[in-house]
Amino acid sequence: MAGNSSVQELTENKATKIFTIKNRMYVVVAFCSSGAKGIHWVNVQECIPFHQFKGTTHVYNERYDLARKGVKERGDYHGQLFSYKNKPYVFIGKMETVYPIQQAEQLDLFN
Repeated sequence: MAGNSSVQELTENKATKIFTIKNRMYVVVAFCSSGAKGIHWVNVQECIPFHQFKGTTHVYNERYDLARKGVKERGDYHGQLFSYKNKPYVFIGKMETVYPIQQAEQLDLFN
């Protein structure tokens, strides 16, 4: 999981991996795990290519400052610009929490 997470890279306005879930693109922005039980949950944020976004964008440090000043909620990534494989993307909507399920076929973001 740690290799698929973009938590550290987002501070540099980059993503490690984009996942597709139900034909939508997502990036792992946070997760909780333990050595004994593995992944408890993963927070993902939907994203779209930059050219499809209609609105104001900002980079990580600007979003952080807006949250610190109380203008944006902490964890509100909507409008944040980042790159993946040298192409620009923008986060949209609200962060979602995904839980691993115990079955033979698993979402690729947990592998």
